[in-house]
Amino acid sequence: MRKIIAIALIDLRRLFRERVNFFFFLALPLVLILVLGSLVADTKPRLGVVGGSDSAQGSELRSDLLAIEGASVEAFDTSADLLEALRRDELNAGVIIPDDYDEQIETGGTARIEYVSVPDTGGIQVQGLVSEVISARSRELTAARFVADEGFASLADGLAAAERTASAAPQTTVEIVGPDFGKPEAAGGRGFLAAQELVLFTFLTGLTAATALIQTRQLGIAHRVLSTPTSIGEFLAGVTLGRFLVAASQGLFIIIASALLFGAGFGNWPAAIAIVLLFSVVGTGAAMVMGSVFSNDAQAGATGVFIGLGFAAMGGCMVPLEFFSPTMSKIAHFTPHAWANDAFAELIQRGGGLGDITTELAVLALYGAGLLAISTALMSRVLRTR
Repeated sequence: MRKIIAIALIDLRRLFRERVNFFFFLALPLVLILVLGSLVADTKPRLGVVGGSDSAQGSELRSDLLAIEGASVEAFDTSADLLEALRRDELNAGVIIPDDYDEQIETGGTARIEYVSVPDTGGIQVQGLVSEVISARSRELTAARFVADEGFASLADGLAAAERTASAAPQTTVEIVGPDFGKPEAAGGRGFLAAQELVLFTFLTGLTAATALIQTRQLGIAHRVLSTPTSIGEFLAGVTLGRFLVAASQGLFIIIASALLFGAGFGNWPAAIAIVLLFSVVGTGAAMVMGSVFSNDAQAGATGVFIGLGFAAMGGCMVPLEFFSPTMSKIAHFTPHAWANDAFAELIQRGGGLGDITTELAVLALYGAGLLAISTALMSRVLRTR
């Protein structure tokens, strides 16, 4: 056991001998969390509204849309102005209320409200807010249309009664009693952003740090160690432990530093630490595979960055998985990143605990065990043949 620990510590000293590694492993993730977190916190999706001002029902719908909370809403005079603002990227989405909105309602036809947006997360967020407003108006119109069709009252009187009923309806309050895991953060908050950066950098650091493992072979350090009374198993265990300590220390540093410096919340801390440790095993296994397959450290470094960023993008580290299509979401879950992000989302956004992420933890454990088994077989063969 002493030999394993000694090999791990030597590996760590070699890795951090270059001071620039401290920046990439520790400082860079926090800088990204600070910058991206500030952008997310300070920016609301932008919505434009046009039309409806010259009719009774259209004016009420327009007022409801302009009063939407959670978005920056602006009224436009013409559809052309709204579309031009979309083209200039001044808006994420726009709602165009037709001039004959009231006539469409009164004749019993379908009132066609045009919704236009740009393909980004802001447009998706605004769509949900707009849908809530239009759904509420639609329920009132449906009730009023039923009253009018049955001859109980005119459409206008039915609408007035529906609005009075909706405003006077008692509000139901649900009190949740249970363990206090802290206030879950909304999607895109600094807690979940920090978790995404943690997943990205833990895996990416593992892959890029595989170059040190290749240099160990190139410089003959591995064979000199094996020339002593040290078995291949002890050598591999020591190197693996060193890779794991790098990944785990980086992950734990990110969650602790982001919590202390930026107030980021991670929900249930024991569960968050479990995710970090298991994903560190995944990153360690991936690093060992890279170090076994490549014989050139430059090639391994470039390939590691490409694979690390590609898996991060596919696994929801750059765009949350809830914005993926069903097909892309299934593809994303071929990566361990998606399972780690799912687990963090359960803790941060929904206030879950350790028992709520057992499936995600089990999948990460399988990924880690599989990668370590493959890398051990490959590295053993490399060390015996070279």
